[in-house]
Amino acid sequence: SRAIKGTLNINDLFGEKQMGIGWTIDRPLNPGDRMVESGQGFKYNQFMERHNWVKNTERENMAVTFTVESVLYEDGSREDF
Repeated sequence: SRAIKGTLNINDLFGEKQMGIGWTIDRPLNPGDRMVESGQGFKYNQFMERHNWVKNTERENMAVTFTVESVLYEDGSREDF
């Protein structure tokens, strides 16, 4: 793939989505590749309940998943899900 667009889901330990962040992976990945990205985040708003949940919850009490919405392939073709 050339780029993948989707949502980074921050879930509680039961797998229930507490917050979603629109996310684009703009580097080539092959099936089964693992990707680590640091230095990214969201603009915190103290008046949003979900933002406070992320701020006040320990990382070990969160689970993260990624929902793919669209894939752009090296040949220029695109697949939407």
